[in-house]
Amino acid sequence: RLSPPRRKKMSKPKLNVGALKTSIPLRILMEAARSTVAIELTTGDIYRGFLLEVQENMNCRLNNITVTEKTGKTRQLDHVFIRGSKIRFMVLPEHLMDKFKQHFKLMEETAKDAQKSKKQKAQKLKAKRKAAQREKEAANVNAPAYVMMPPKKARRTDK
Repeated sequence: RLSPPRRKKMSKPKLNVGALKTSIPLRILMEAARSTVAIELTTGDIYRGFLLEVQENMNCRLNNITVTEKTGKTRQLDHVFIRGSKIRFMVLPEHLMDKFKQHFKLMEETAKDAQKSKKQKAQKLKAKRKAAQREKEAANVNAPAYVMMPPKKARRTDK
C-alpha cells in the first residue's frame, strides 16, 4: 500500500519592514497610538475615541468610542476594531504634526530641487536643439542648389 506524498509546510510570507520605515503616513499613524482620534468610515459613520493600536494595514483598535452615524444618531461603545480598508480619513492630534514638520519641510525642499534640476535639463536640451537647427540651416544656406556630377565613362563591351 502506497502512502500519499507528504506536503511541505508553507511558510508565512515575510513582511517587508523596510518599506514601513519609509512610509510617512503610517509612521504618523503609529505615533498617534495612545491618543484621541476621529475616524470617518466609507459608510459615513464617525468614530471618536482613544486609539490603542494601529497595524501596518491601518487596522485600528479604539476604546471609549462615541459613534456618530450618518443620520446624526450618537451612541457609546467600549471597544471597537476598525478594518483599515474601510477608513475614509482620520483626524489626528495637532502635536503629531509638530513632530513631523521638519520632515515635511525637507521633503518639500527635495521636491523643489528635483523640479529645478528637471527644468534646467529641459532648458539645456532645448538650447542644444536650437543650436543644431541653426547649424543645419546654415549648412543648407552655404550648400549649392545643385551639384554637378562628372559624366560616367563608357565601358567597353568588346574584349
